[in-house]
Amino acid sequence: PTVASLTNPSSFPMSAPFSSPSFPPSAAYSSPPTAAPVLEESALFPTQTPTTSAPTPDQFPPNRVPLNPRPGYFNYDPTDENYGPGFRSSNKDKYSFENNGWATINAKDTDEYKYWREFDKYLEPNLERNYCGDTDVWTDSRGFSHFQSPIHVRATGNKKCLEFHEIRDRAGDWRMDDVEVKKEIHSNKIRVVYPRRTGEEPDPPNADIPSGWQKQMDVIHIDIKIPAEHTLNGTEFPGEYQVYIISTAGRGAVAVSILMDLHPDDEDNPTFGIALNEFKKEFNKDITACIEKMRGGGRKLTDSQVSIENLEKLIFLPPPPPSGSIFTDLANSETDLGVHPDCLTGNIADGGDPCTSPGFWDPWHPRDILRTDWFYGYDGSTTEPPCYPIATFRIMDTPMLISRSQLTDLKKLIFFHFSPECEATSVHFDQSVARPIQQSVGAKIHRCTCLNFLSDKERNENPKRDTCEVEEFCNYHECS
Repeated sequence: PTVASLTNPSSFPMSAPFSSPSFPPSAAYSSPPTAAPVLEESALFPTQTPTTSAPTPDQFPPNRVPLNPRPGYFNYDPTDENYGPGFRSSNKDKYSFENNGWATINAKDTDEYKYWREFDKYLEPNLERNYCGDTDVWTDSRGFSHFQSPIHVRATGNKKCLEFHEIRDRAGDWRMDDVEVKKEIHSNKIRVVYPRRTGEEPDPPNADIPSGWQKQMDVIHIDIKIPAEHTLNGTEFPGEYQVYIISTAGRGAVAVSILMDLHPDDEDNPTFGIALNEFKKEFNKDITACIEKMRGGGRKLTDSQVSIENLEKLIFLPPPPPSGSIFTDLANSETDLGVHPDCLTGNIADGGDPCTSPGFWDPWHPRDILRTDWFYGYDGSTTEPPCYPIATFRIMDTPMLISRSQLTDLKKLIFFHFSPECEATSVHFDQSVARPIQQSVGAKIHRCTCLNFLSDKERNENPKRDTCEVEEFCNYHECS
């Protein structure tokens, strides 16, 4: 291929040689769909297999809007003008959303305001303001224009890749089953929250993001949503795994986004499975607390009419014991060997980690999660109220792969969750907790490939090679 052809986003669908065929979710709404069906127990738990002549009930029907929604409540029903994200305006000359209930929410009432104000001193935007209704970009003090997210991601040609090395990640010292690591099931996502750094040890996961960011910035949380919010070169994906990293130098947050696709052979993702198992424990704990409250007469699910018997059916069975030896794959195991794999693989940029961690879970696992060194980038926002314009996205060009059963587990965790107080928490609509695609006309989206930099491993093996040649491009990226 020529250099000119390599910049044409339609010429190269961006998945690496090991990517699988996509199984896209339904497209985002461009016009108002029909009203949401009412949650009924017969739909949640059908008593018999539907016949071919009868319509199949939605396996994950949406919940009703609560009779007295709490302040800050929102949902994903585009027809709900009070609480939904709205739907694309029919006015072709104006990219906006009609019935945008998100824009009317008081920012200070939202859970995200309560979360992000911990980092207020590092963030430029006013956290007491709601940005969800903005149709214009928000420009920071460095002159970077932040669009509302998510968007259709593709190389626009109006911005070059200025990065000169891969994302240099470290696993950190925390296990997924450590009590200090919070596993939170929200109404619209599952979130891993890492303990904040309090000294030299223990280390949260961290990464050196190229292009003038601080070295080894700490991961603060990971959000997992279904389906994916971003599209990549026109392709939709079943899920999205977003790693948020905070800059203490005032540049905001980096969101490293890894799209999720179904494995072509329907194989489980073992590293991701470790995280899923911990969320299942939290899910079971909440369901069990609700059941005990109902049995004690302290709570009745009058709104959804779900019985104790059917709540018990929601409980996840314990996972089978792991097979094989923990020594077979250190980078994929939460081990108790007493030696952190960074010490064994040399994955340390500055040599300063004393390597004393008694186990870990790697949110960047190189085979199971972060399967590429290259990415797209743009300046955007968080994707739920108040939609803060604080996120600099790096969208990795190769998805992580999960099985169909893992995708179903994700849906169950988010869509069927009940709080200990017996509240059906999910705010999904049409099996989605993805914000509709926002306007990106004029967005500066760049793409970094092997023409910009090679992996650190390859550069270390051959110090004279920093980039690939044009004729080698298809050896590193999938070409069509």
